[in-house]
Amino acid sequence: MGLAQVYLVTKQPGKAQKVLNRALEILPEDAEIRTWLGLSYIRGNRLEEGLEEIMQAVQSDPYYLPAYFYLGLYLSESDSSKARKYLDYFLNRVAGDSRFKNMEQKARELLNKL
Repeated sequence: MGLAQVYLVTKQPGKAQKVLNRALEILPEDAEIRTWLGLSYIRGNRLEEGLEEIMQAVQSDPYYLPAYFYLGLYLSESDSSKARKYLDYFLNRVAGDSRFKNMEQKARELLNKL
């Protein structure tokens, strides 16, 4: 995961996708890998594919909360109703959990704008 994240930070989503697709060959149901793969698609200007991949992450593991945050984030401009649903779900489950402090703050800001 770390290498894929470095590729995303350095604006190399194609390389991140290669790493993440290899990881999915080993762990095809891993929600974290699917979420990061979705983010790499989105950052490579492939929004629909990215959202589909993140939706697969939710289906693989409905308890992997970052996937809900990213769905809300990237749907906020195109489908405010769905974005609100995902952000509300995320916020209701992470309240007070310090691991999600930054995401929680961003989710609240987005909800206020929707």
